[in-house]
Amino acid sequence: MFYLLIVEELSDKQLRKLAKAIPADKLGELATNLGLKNAELSHIEQDHPRTEERIYQVLLKWRNRLSRQTRQEEMDMLCTYLREAEIDAVVFFPGTCEQ
Repeated sequence: MFYLLIVEELSDKQLRKLAKAIPADKLGELATNLGLKNAELSHIEQDHPRTEERIYQVLLKWRNRLSRQTRQEEMDMLCTYLREAEIDAVVFFPGTCEQ
């Protein structure tokens, strides 16, 4: 089941909660779908030994690069990935991730 929580911004706390919902074996797929480069993922993997922390760092890097202009498009991309990967999650911005 996919849950929707409407928020104005994705806080660090919400990203941590989302990171817990994403299975460890989805790390590479998540990073690719969110547009991170292989070098960025490698750097995260070197700096953070725990997979949950790696997933959180991928989400954090992705969120921090969002501009107001690209936010809707990027949120839609994350939403689509989570839905297609059948990951139970609580998310997002107004107007996105319609069930």
